[in-house]
Amino acid sequence: MILSAIRPHGLGYSVFSWLNHAMSSTIANVYCYVAPVIAIGLAALLLHEPVGWAKAAAAAIALAGVALMVSGEGAPRPASRPLPPGKEA
Repeated sequence: MILSAIRPHGLGYSVFSWLNHAMSSTIANVYCYVAPVIAIGLAALLLHEPVGWAKAAAAAIALAGVALMVSGEGAPRPASRPLPPGKEA
């Protein structure tokens, strides 16, 4: 039973680590906000779990946050400072 919990967690962590290196961390972290929305949808479809207004509102807020992250809108970022001579990125 312990292995049934450890394996998916290890696989998920491995995929998440790979995504952080392969893509921007913003895109890689989108799943943190989308996973609960998917879980609500699957529970409603497969288990006939009722979706009340609170869950629907929470899902809408999460998806709006994802849309903002993916679109790049939001707070302005500070201008990057030039590197000193002899330093490379």
